[in-house]
Amino acid sequence: MLNSTNEIIEKLNVAKTLYSKFDKEAEQALSDTLTQEALDEVYHRGDMVMMGFVGLHFLLGLIFAAFYNTWQIFGWVGITAVIVFYTSVFVYPKTFFTRALAGIVLLAFVLLYIHQMKGLPEIRFFFFTSFTILIVYQDWRSLWPSVFLLFGQILVFTYLGSYINPNSIFIGNEYQDFILRIIPRDEAGRVDPEGLGFYVGICCLQVMLAGLWAHFLKRQTIGEVLSKQKLLTKQLEVEQANERLEENVRLKTRELQEALEVTQANEEELRQNMEELQATQDEMANKSQQLLENQERMQTVEKELRERQRKMERQQWLESNLSRFDDIMRLNYDQSLEVFSDIIMLNLSELLNATQGAFYVYDDELMLLKMTGGYACTPTTVKNRNSKSAKGC
Repeated sequence: MLNSTNEIIEKLNVAKTLYSKFDKEAEQALSDTLTQEALDEVYHRGDMVMMGFVGLHFLLGLIFAAFYNTWQIFGWVGITAVIVFYTSVFVYPKTFFTRALAGIVLLAFVLLYIHQMKGLPEIRFFFFTSFTILIVYQDWRSLWPSVFLLFGQILVFTYLGSYINPNSIFIGNEYQDFILRIIPRDEAGRVDPEGLGFYVGICCLQVMLAGLWAHFLKRQTIGEVLSKQKLLTKQLEVEQANERLEENVRLKTRELQEALEVTQANEEELRQNMEELQATQDEMANKSQQLLENQERMQTVEKELRERQRKMERQQWLESNLSRFDDIMRLNYDQSLEVFSDIIMLNLSELLNATQGAFYVYDDELMLLKMTGGYACTPTTVKNRNSKSAKGC
């Protein structure tokens, strides 16, 4: 029974219903819907089982009819019961009417067996099997209509048989007698109230136990459906949380990728800028080296120009002064040696910015240097007018 209940729950479209209609405000309505779907599946399975069980009772009645030659009553009761129940299953499936009719049809077959077996007491045990099999519906209410019908007609026919003329009853006397024969009687042939009470009490106790078990199975089915709903609800919440987490991870991953791409782009741009800067620095270094080389060349050229200019100025100074002294000497060559010396020394001292100077003449014969004139000094003012060569003045 538990496995069958689990199969019913698995067949229910619970997951689809939850995932498409899940809402906090509609949770109670959803539970009612799922519960009804589960019970409908139970009722459908019960209809299928009862069709087989009714068919089995029909086959058993057919066997009894063959053994006890009760074809007529079997034709009326058995065939009618099967047709009525099967029609109800196809026309009113999964309804309380069909479930109650199943108990009544089984009761009819039990009464048929009692009639076929000539009131054999053991046949009455079929009452208990008929009541018990109705547990498959998991509906305690479906057990009582057949009980009320059985014991109701027993009490009615007992009352009618005791206080009313049987011939005035519209129901056939044979059926009434048949029902009355089921009632326990004492040795005098009268109805045994105590036996009837035990009979009714035991049957009601059996029905109550079967109904209680059916109710427990129904509660179990509903509980498993609700547990399944809660489980799927938690699963949905977990999946939604996982989806949010995955979405956050995707967003963070996308942000990290974008940041990484920006960083890589900045790094590439920085690398290019560094390469350009390095190239610029290399170019500047080359330019600086070239500038230094040009500066060195310019300095060298400047030095050469200055040296050349200095040489030219010296050469010009020398040429101009030589020309000047040439003119002085040409103009004064007829003067005495002393006068000529003084003129030369005067111009030479002025040219050289000297403060003192002396003019010597070399005498080859005497190998002496004779002072013939001077500037700021005269031959008469010096101690030695003459000086030997290489001796110093």
